[in-house]
Amino acid sequence: MKKRIATLILLATVYSVSLLAGNETKNSGPESAASSTLSMVVKDKLTGEPLTGVLITIGEIGAKAYTNLDGTCQMYNIPAGKYNISTSYVSYNEKILKEIKVSAGEPASIEIDLTPAR
Repeated sequence: MKKRIATLILLATVYSVSLLAGNETKNSGPESAASSTLSMVVKDKLTGEPLTGVLITIGEIGAKAYTNLDGTCQMYNIPAGKYNISTSYVSYNEKILKEIKVSAGEPASIEIDLTPAR
């Protein structure tokens, strides 16, 4: 029972933060010629339903964003390079996408499917 209450509180907190923070990274603003935008959608692998409040992180540059109500988010001003993109979401297995290439001036779209934890 305590675990369920803690999970509900955590979900409510993540949801609130995602609404307050929007879906932009902390480095939002006009893009330079040497950076790009990443657009992502995160879904449940089994049902295909979009997942709200998933934390997406690019650790190498400290960029973070939460998915919105339709499971999407954008990260702006991502410098060109290769990055490991990680996801974190309650009751789902963490997923790390390795060496995702970001090219300067070329927006990229990434689809991420998360598997429920058992």
